[in-house]
Amino acid sequence: LRDKIANRDTYSFEETKTRKKQKGDGTKVMNNRLDLYKKQQYTGPFAEELELIQGRYIREQTRLAIEHFPKYFYDVMSSSTGKYHAEGETLYLHTRRDAILGADIVTLKMLELSPVEKDLVIAALILHDCCKYGMNDTPSEYVLHQHPILASQFVWSVCEPEFAEKIAPLVAAHSGQWTSSKYSQIELPEPKTKLEKIVHLVDYIASRRYVENKIEEK
Repeated sequence: LRDKIANRDTYSFEETKTRKKQKGDGTKVMNNRLDLYKKQQYTGPFAEELELIQGRYIREQTRLAIEHFPKYFYDVMSSSTGKYHAEGETLYLHTRRDAILGADIVTLKMLELSPVEKDLVIAALILHDCCKYGMNDTPSEYVLHQHPILASQFVWSVCEPEFAEKIAPLVAAHSGQWTSSKYSQIELPEPKTKLEKIVHLVDYIASRRYVENKIEEK
């Protein structure tokens, strides 16, 4: 896992060295691989936010999950009652706010995060609300209290186990101290690890009604 998620390049240096021995022209092979990557570069939803993730493995697993988001995700409001979040904010826009704010906060030296940990936080923020109105393509009428758990289950269902075991706990605990609801018997996990607490804190700040960083709908 460490080897996978620590790969911060668009190609494998070990693979390039092997091909260099086989073909005798490592530079040409490297350039061909980079050209191919540029041609296939992702341009769909969260394209800019995905680029905030430096490690290729974490970025690609996050992109894979995005491709399986419920169809309603891009059309619903971030708050079904209007009580929370900025007025008129879509779930897609809220999630982008989270990722951008998170990418800024993880750079703080006092947090002492490794490059991989920074990437995990950003990835979790992109995925944390993917099942906010359920796991089906048709949304529920209201936000589901258990949506953090549904999102963690979603990650396990579409991503590789090595990725899911790191991301799912961050997603599941993102509601922080609000673990219970009169509308549900499900008790949510509270954030305990440093990364879980950072993900919750970023989401909490980004969901305040008075926070409005200018992000264009795309």
